[in-house]
Amino acid sequence: MARVLVVDDEADYRLHLDEIVSAEGHVVETAEHGRRALEIAESFCPEVLIVDLLLGGEPDGMRVAGTLRDSFPGLPIIIMTGYPSAEAKVQARKLHALDFLEKPFCTDELLHALRRALTKPTGLS
Repeated sequence: MARVLVVDDEADYRLHLDEIVSAEGHVVETAEHGRRALEIAESFCPEVLIVDLLLGGEPDGMRVAGTLRDSFPGLPIIIMTGYPSAEAKVQARKLHALDFLEKPFCTDELLHALRRALTKPTGLS
């Protein structure tokens, strides 16, 4: 069982991810924007971060991931986005994100990424 922080500004997507990850036996906290994610992380101390790149408001998903990586060195990060780009993938690599999921993705893709995060907390290859 791990502590997983899910950050997505789309309520339905956030709820769906919460259900999937919780069903695997993990403790999940969710945040609807970057500021809330940073607040939650202070006391929750996530062991895995699943974050959307484009969040309403500031900070965006990359900044949230970078800030939490600084606060929790070695934190496995799974980036997700509905707007993939080469630049976003480069940024994800610089953050040593473990996976880069393009929305919509299937449950199996998410679970595979989560299992990798829990067994191999190193960067995107």
